[in-house]
Amino acid sequence: MEIHRTKPSPGLTLSVTAEGPEVLIYKVARNGKPEGEGRMTLVENGKAWVDISWPAGQPQYAGEVVYVKQ
Repeated sequence: MEIHRTKPSPGLTLSVTAEGPEVLIYKVARNGKPEGEGRMTLVENGKAWVDISWPAGQPQYAGEVVYVKQ
């Protein structure tokens, strides 16, 4: 799917694949060239999720963000 942002990002797309009911795998590309990828996992019975992402093909540079539902 194409990504729409407040600042235009022409050619930026996102693909998402479910890996079970609690895990999503995603890839970001610009004009068909991979830019990044990651894994989002629901935790705490859906009260939060952990997003681990990295530049395309470079998982050694992964970083994480935790989102908590309020």
